[in-house]
Amino acid sequence: MLDSKNQFEYSVNMEKVTFLWIINIVLFQIHSFVIVINLFAWMSWKFRKLHYAVISLTIFSWIVLGFFYGFGYCFLTDWHYDILRDLGYSNLPYSYIKFCLDSIFGSDLNPFYVDIGTVIGFVIAVAGAVNNLLWRRN
Repeated sequence: MLDSKNQFEYSVNMEKVTFLWIINIVLFQIHSFVIVINLFAWMSWKFRKLHYAVISLTIFSWIVLGFFYGFGYCFLTDWHYDILRDLGYSNLPYSYIKFCLDSIFGSDLNPFYVDIGTVIGFVIAVAGAVNNLLWRRN
């Protein structure tokens, strides 16, 4: 039987874990939203301003912050990985996309190919955004 001190510690730990899982879910949703906006929002006139803002923030994170933390650095991934580590995850890949794909498919995909796919998708999204800006001006 647990004494009152152990019971309190257990209760506090459960509250912390519950809070971390809620933050994990929120960050997953935000991250998914950012990925979908980056990849597809340029296709719709309705979401283009949002796309320009989100893709600019992504470029800033990947390149400018990447200069200090490594190319492709994402502050959102960094925050999310901090929460996942607190929840007991370890050996997290550098790429959040790889983490998601590995989780979905239950396998260990080659990080090189995941990164190539990520860059190709991102280049297509940036090209679409630039094309929209140029087309709008003509």
